[in-house]
Formats: sequence, C-alpha cells, structure tokens
Amino acid sequence: MSNCIRLAMIAERERTESKRRQAQGIAIAKEKGVYKGRPILYAADAKDPQKQAVYHQIVRMLEEGLPIKRIAEKNRVTRPTIYRIKEGLATMPTEDQ
Repeated sequence: MSNCIRLAMIAERERTESKRRQAQGIAIAKEKGVYKGRPILYAADAKDPQKQAVYHQIVRMLEEGLPIKRIAEKNRVTRPTIYRIKEGLATMPTEDQ
C-alpha cells in the first residue's frame, strides 16, 4: 500500500472523528440552550437597523398585496427570504387575540 493511500485513509478517519466530536458538542450546547444556530438577518428584532427597516418594508408590501417577485427585486433580497417572512407573519398571533 502506498504512502499516499495511507495518508488519505488517516485523513479521512480524522475528519470523520472531528465531525463526530463537533456534532456531540453541538448537541450538548443545544441542551444547555447556548447553541441557537445562525441568526435571521431580516427580522423585526434583527441586530442591524437597516435590515430591520427592510423587514418592515417587506411586511408593508406584503400587506399591500404586491407580488413576491416585485417585493424581492425592490428590496434586493431573494424570493425565499420573502416567503420566510410571509410564513412567519402567518404564524404570528394577531393583536386582536
């Protein structure tokens, strides 16, 4: 067996072990409530005030009934972002309740 193949096998084993340890660490952090994943960029409580403004503009445009494609183009975001925001609005409780 050549040295190249041995090195490749060792590297693959190390990578697999590293991924396993990472998954264990993430599971432990999730149990502790520390690991929350990637923050959502466009939301009412986004850290960036500019992204908050875009979010509120998208919500307003959705309420006006504008097409998804047009909203995405106007705000320079992807259509899946618009759909995610729209879905989030549908699951939010209304102020009447």
